[in-house]
Amino acid sequence: MAAAAIALAVALPWAGYEYATSSMTRQLAQIRVSSSDGSISEVRLPDGSRVWLNARSHIEYSQGFGISDRNVKLTGEACFDVSKNKELPFVVSTKSANLKVLGTRFTFRDYPEDQCVTVKLMRGHVDIASTKTGKHMEMVGNERLTLNKGTGQMTKMKMEDGNRSDSWIHGELFFDEIPLIQIAQTLERTYKVKIKVAQQLRQRAFYGTFRQTTTIEDILSTMAKTQQMRYKRLKSGEYYIY
Repeated sequence: MAAAAIALAVALPWAGYEYATSSMTRQLAQIRVSSSDGSISEVRLPDGSRVWLNARSHIEYSQGFGISDRNVKLTGEACFDVSKNKELPFVVSTKSANLKVLGTRFTFRDYPEDQCVTVKLMRGHVDIASTKTGKHMEMVGNERLTLNKGTGQMTKMKMEDGNRSDSWIHGELFFDEIPLIQIAQTLERTYKVKIKVAQQLRQRAFYGTFRQTTTIEDILSTMAKTQQMRYKRLKSGEYYIY
C-alpha cells in the first residue's frame, strides 16, 4: 500500500544530547555507552569514529578498540561515521546481523521489539550478513536494507532521501514510508508514552517529517489528517491508533 503522505510538518520535543550524562561503565574490559528514552547520546571512539545513539539504545566495545579490533555490539539504533582503517575493518554486531565496513556513514537499527533490522547507507560500502542464515549482501551509498529477523531474508532498495537518514540526530523525525507499528515504537521512545496500534493498521506506511518543538498530540493529529488512521487517548494514559 502506498504511503500516506503527512502534509503538515510539525515539531518534535527533543531532550538534547547527553554528552556528560551518558551512562558509561567498564566491566570485564568492556565499555558500554547508552542513551535513555527521549534523548540522544554521542560518543567519539578511540579510532576517531563517531557514533550517535538514538533513544533507548546502547553500544559496547573493548578497551582495546582501535588496537586489536574495531568491533562494536549494538542494541537499538545508532548512526555511525566511521574513520578509514584498511588494517582494521569496523564491525557492528547485533543478535540478528553483522555489518562490516572500512570507512563510511550509515544508520543501523535493531531494537529487540523490531521484526526487521534496518540499515541505511549514506555513503561508502558495507557488507551485511544474517546471523540466522549466514547469507551476505553488499550495499553501496544511498541504499536501504531490511532484514527479516524471523526468516533471515534481506531486501535492498534505493533511497530517494538518503541524506536524511540521520535526521534524528538533529532533533527531526523523518518517516520514509515506515510501517505504523515502527512509527509508534519510535514515538514511544521519544515521548516516553505507550501506544497501541490496531492489528490491521500495523503495516500501513507513512511518509512525513516532524520538526521544531511540539507535542505528541500534534503529531498524532497531523497523521490523522491523512484519513488513514484515527487515535484516542485511553483512561490509562496510553494512546490507541485505529
